[in-house]
Amino acid sequence: MMLGSATFKAWPDRSAIGPSKSFDCSIEPQIVKIRKLSYFNKTKQQEIDVPISSCPVFIGENLLVASDDGYVQLFDKDLENALWKRRILGSPYAPLLIHGSPPHVLVTTTNGLIASFSLKGELIWETKLKFGVLGAPLEITNGVIAITQHNGYLFFLDGKTGAVTGSVYLPCSVKWPSGSISLNRDPYSSPISGVKNLIIARGSDVFCINPHSFEIEWKAKLGGLQKATLAYDLNTGLVFAANCDGTLYILDECTGEVVEAISFGEKMISSPAIVDGVLVFSGLGGKLRGFDILKRELLWVRNSPVEGYTSVVPLKDSKVCFVNRRASLECVDSDSGRFLWETSEVLGIPGHDSKVDTTPVVSRSGLIVSTSYSGYICLYTFGEN
Repeated sequence: MMLGSATFKAWPDRSAIGPSKSFDCSIEPQIVKIRKLSYFNKTKQQEIDVPISSCPVFIGENLLVASDDGYVQLFDKDLENALWKRRILGSPYAPLLIHGSPPHVLVTTTNGLIASFSLKGELIWETKLKFGVLGAPLEITNGVIAITQHNGYLFFLDGKTGAVTGSVYLPCSVKWPSGSISLNRDPYSSPISGVKNLIIARGSDVFCINPHSFEIEWKAKLGGLQKATLAYDLNTGLVFAANCDGTLYILDECTGEVVEAISFGEKMISSPAIVDGVLVFSGLGGKLRGFDILKRELLWVRNSPVEGYTSVVPLKDSKVCFVNRRASLECVDSDSGRFLWETSEVLGIPGHDSKVDTTPVVSRSGLIVSTSYSGYICLYTFGEN
């Protein structure tokens, strides 16, 4: 498998498998099913919501969901029946990952337990790392999986057995006292892949890692913390870092040299996407921007920011969608920033929390799913061409 960042793929293999269908993502998708996950607490004698922090994956038109209570369930396309249900002794937070051939699903947890399941729900292997996993895992060459932990280590696991095949420590330029309470959560930046190497941020540094020798090829210092996942453009070999100091840093993949740094004056923590040569990124100050990579100039600006730590998601036909400040899904044209649609999750159902909390996931057949910390799974469908 050639290394390639999911940031420039419209249909990343890690979040959806199955046959493709022709559909129109320029028109607002419609909700077809919702389901709420909860359990009955005998002590309190009431239903308790089960949050869903981890982004699910599509297995064809079925949906695999890992909830915060450790249950991993494959729902049918109507969200009515669980085709199988397993439990892992930890709380999933990072996105699920489809990996290997034949395909399996990787589940990581905040206590360091990692498990791989077959698509039929069979446990293939389990591995326990010392610290929790919050960043998205990444499959690279020869079925190896790269997993970052907040103790500063990047681990490499054999996708077939779960055995640790290597690791590398990422030293931070800036040190914090060991008692700092946010260190176990920030930053959330996940590894991405360039043409030959892995690229990952930790603290205020960006590292380029050789996945074969496990050596640091280069290290670049940024101005602030890098909480957003980096983006890599295959055509130019440039790495983009939307930084907490309000600056968009552009780095050369081969050398780590910062070739340009553009200040936008607002903290940036949501992960960007690259679609057809345009970098789409957002800041907490309320702006969504499109940046022409070849010309290195700003194309457009919209007053419609991405919510929190969620990511911009590439769609086909030069479109992107994201969770906006109203906690709905919004779609714009990446070339012009033109607004196309915004979903409505208000259904008139008593007690229904319409808020979307996690990055949406799109199937190859025109389905799109969002989940919430209140336990809701919301399934939408695009219209067919």
